[in-house]
Amino acid sequence: MKHTASFLAILVLGLLGGKTAQAQDLVAWWDFQDMSGGTATDISGNNWHGTLTDFHDTSANAGASIGGSGWTNAGQLNFDGRSLDNTASGDTLRTQLPIAALSGTSFTIEALVSHNYPQQNWSPFFGQSDGACCPHIFFFGRTSNTGSTNPVAPLHFNIAGLGSGNSSAVPIADGEQHHIALTFNDVTDTVDVYFDYANVGSFAGRTGVLDTFAPNTMWLGGVGHNASERWNGYAWDARVIVDTPGLPGSGVLPVEAFIGFDPNGTPASTPQGSSFSFANFGDTSRLMMRGTAGKYDAGTSGVPDDDRIRLTTRTHGSQAGSAFLNGEVHFPQANLAFNTKFAFEISEPAGGADGQDGTGADGMLFVIQNASPKALGNAGGGMGVQDIGKYVAVEFDTWPGGLHDPANNNGSHIAIDVNGVVSLAQNPDVGQPGMPRFNDGGVHYAWVDYDGAEMKVYFNTVDVKPATPHVSALVDLGTHFGAQDLYVGFTAGTGGALNNHDIVNWQFNAVPEPSTYALLTMGALGLFLVRRRTEK
Repeated sequence: MKHTASFLAILVLGLLGGKTAQAQDLVAWWDFQDMSGGTATDISGNNWHGTLTDFHDTSANAGASIGGSGWTNAGQLNFDGRSLDNTASGDTLRTQLPIAALSGTSFTIEALVSHNYPQQNWSPFFGQSDGACCPHIFFFGRTSNTGSTNPVAPLHFNIAGLGSGNSSAVPIADGEQHHIALTFNDVTDTVDVYFDYANVGSFAGRTGVLDTFAPNTMWLGGVGHNASERWNGYAWDARVIVDTPGLPGSGVLPVEAFIGFDPNGTPASTPQGSSFSFANFGDTSRLMMRGTAGKYDAGTSGVPDDDRIRLTTRTHGSQAGSAFLNGEVHFPQANLAFNTKFAFEISEPAGGADGQDGTGADGMLFVIQNASPKALGNAGGGMGVQDIGKYVAVEFDTWPGGLHDPANNNGSHIAIDVNGVVSLAQNPDVGQPGMPRFNDGGVHYAWVDYDGAEMKVYFNTVDVKPATPHVSALVDLGTHFGAQDLYVGFTAGTGGALNNHDIVNWQFNAVPEPSTYALLTMGALGLFLVRRRTEK
């Protein structure tokens, strides 16, 4: 079947500045310029419009932060492939374009996309409405890389009637914009896979038809064979073209300006100053979120102050999420003195039992690191921080046997960690006096003070700072990092057992805790006065 675009569609295509194609070959083109609402318009003129299904929010700019869900003001659609809103299918653009329409034709499917989550399993961008397995498969996306933080993995296709195959490994899950394309040549019976306009896989002998798909329709995003197969990231354009056996998958869609992570245009390397405060996370434009992390509304009162960051959900296992300030924090003192306070909630535990803290895993961390605002480590006991480079972290652990846990750990604890070694210091496990379950579903409060030599961590179930820290350790951050511009934020992970890990609010100051700073200042003044008196 061959669709012919209307004169109006041809005129529109001619005005789009570089977005050109032979209009008679164009089946569908979703350019994601709708900016809000429940529909993604097909600008080909063939009216295969897509319906946004299970997106967290379809209002303007709701998907501005990576890790979010919905539209951006920059003309992108943000797919939350890990279902922050606990839907079974994840964010899906459902069209009525019948996949059987491609039967007996040469065709190209292509998109400009970013993929956000290295550990995501078999992530389809182009798929079809029957999520059941074989033979009703139409799949083109990233192949399995579960359990690894490496963004490099093959692109995979599996199309009933045409067979399947894997491309060479490509860095599709690095959070950056990429062009992906698959072409089927009905004359030569070959499938070619393209990544960033280069051929990364050619497969011969693919004779077949797609009639077995009827009445299946094309989806973008959503699930593959099961709920763990989801796309996570932005889409700028997606197109379907037929009856063009000589059409390469190269140069069909232009590379557009990558606005992505910061809708205000602030580069990720821009220093963010030394102090900041988030009373809530209604506006997440200053944050870089990767993996399963995204903006989440707890919905308890229906007002904006419920907005928070959800680092992982309890909907699936083996998750990892990170949220860092989108730019380096400048520490004015070479010893990197700082103080920070944040509220967090770990809720809805499921799976496993560690004997003291009940079900749920694995925990979350406050992290200072020098790698990137896009840093994301392993899931499970890696808690989203493993293998990201140099870091110092304060962990709120809800499972024994993780990356930093000593052999005698029996459950939840607070600890100070440096680069994946066993904790420098940790408090007694949960069940000891003053230590509740972290994942009891209540909002908890934490303070971290560092004077340039000793790090102190305070914890409470109410918003009152205790008189003494729960854990402290001597650590030389200045020597450890050797830099005064670093990234600060949070990570979390789940494994076979699950938790929601939320950050409710956060404030940070790259100076010592005020009372400490005052004492230091008074001490210096006292020494000065004594010295003056002695000199007299």
